[in-house]
Amino acid sequence: MKKLLFLIPFLSSLTGFAQIRLEFMGGYNDVNLSTVGRLPFSTNHFWAGEYVPISSFHAGVAADIALGKKWAVEPGLLYFGNSSFINADIHLYYLRLPVNVLYKIVTAGPFHVFAGAGLYVARGIRGNEKGTVLAEGYTHSSQAINEKVKFGGQPSSDGTYQTATPYDVGYTILAGIGWKDFQLRPSISNGFIKVFPGSDKVWNSAAAVSLVYQL
Repeated sequence: MKKLLFLIPFLSSLTGFAQIRLEFMGGYNDVNLSTVGRLPFSTNHFWAGEYVPISSFHAGVAADIALGKKWAVEPGLLYFGNSSFINADIHLYYLRLPVNVLYKIVTAGPFHVFAGAGLYVARGIRGNEKGTVLAEGYTHSSQAINEKVKFGGQPSSDGTYQTATPYDVGYTILAGIGWKDFQLRPSISNGFIKVFPGSDKVWNSAAAVSLVYQL
């Protein structure tokens, strides 16, 4: 305990010296499973139907590490929802580790305009598929489904659950405006790793809007 108490002023002084600001962020995701390079509000057609964007969310923390007056590096940890609709809602939730490089384009008093880009690594932690689909063998009958999506492992032999790739790696492009300790930042992101190990070549894609508070 004494060692931890000793570290508190040391870390505080180090934070001040390195100009590190802790950030809390959260916001809205418009997400889809789409081909690389396409935005999530595009409808994508496949043999089983079409993937349609739906809503999700994200929340987490980050650290703004200043590299001079204009540049900063921003590592973070986010709980990030990716989803899509194809006959039923498919929700996939990840722990995402992004690292962005930010550049302040304009600074005027308490206001600033910035842009940035970076890469992320993500690990799937939970998922589900929920909705109403046509019953197998019947053209005018439907059945409700509420199934888990498993990250990793072999696909279900009886079709009782989907299997998704456990990891994702992708890029993020963002811009925003800041006022004092608050920022509003829209962003787009696309994954490089195929979401499902089966035949559909689809990747995570999201257009997000974040509200950020800096300590």
